[in-house]
Amino acid sequence: MKKKSSRFTNKKLIEILSLSKDATAIYAGEDVVVQMANEAMIAFWGKDSSVIGKPLAEVVPELVEQQFISLLKNVWKTGITYEAKNVAIQLLINHSLQTFYFDFIYRAIRNKAGNMDCILHTATDVTELQASRSIVATAEEKRLAFEREQELNEELSALNEELHNAQEGLVMANDQLEGRVAERTRSLTNSDLRLRSMFE
Repeated sequence: MKKKSSRFTNKKLIEILSLSKDATAIYAGEDVVVQMANEAMIAFWGKDSSVIGKPLAEVVPELVEQQFISLLKNVWKTGITYEAKNVAIQLLINHSLQTFYFDFIYRAIRNKAGNMDCILHTATDVTELQASRSIVATAEEKRLAFEREQELNEELSALNEELHNAQEGLVMANDQLEGRVAERTRSLTNSDLRLRSMFE
């Protein structure tokens, strides 16, 4: 006799999701009520399990002005999944707004009738990765700035050499000119002396 495949109940599925190391939450309704949130997600919010059953805007009010609540409401309204990467999010942790970076998905889950059932929210904290990227970007900017400085120094050195050569050329030309003037002066003096001797 063939055994029927066992199906998990909704409660069992939620229990399984709550064990995930990935930050996970489930929302439902136009008010985006938190139906489930595992420890990782609750830790991101800096809250405790009392968030369950409350609208996300009430639980994490700082998200409202950052457009995340309106994004979730739009997913509920349209049934279109929203995904984003490396997004800066400010969260109130220990009474202080702190900036974190997340990759996240607001996945629209529909029932058999095609209507919205819930939104599955998964998130990955990429703050350290972003910090590493910033360090790399800063190092690259410094490298490029150093290279530009080197290029400018080389150009300046070339200009200085050209100026030095031009100055040397001017000195030589001036020496030649002074020599010609002196020679011309001597020639005129000799001519003047000859003329005077002729009339004496």
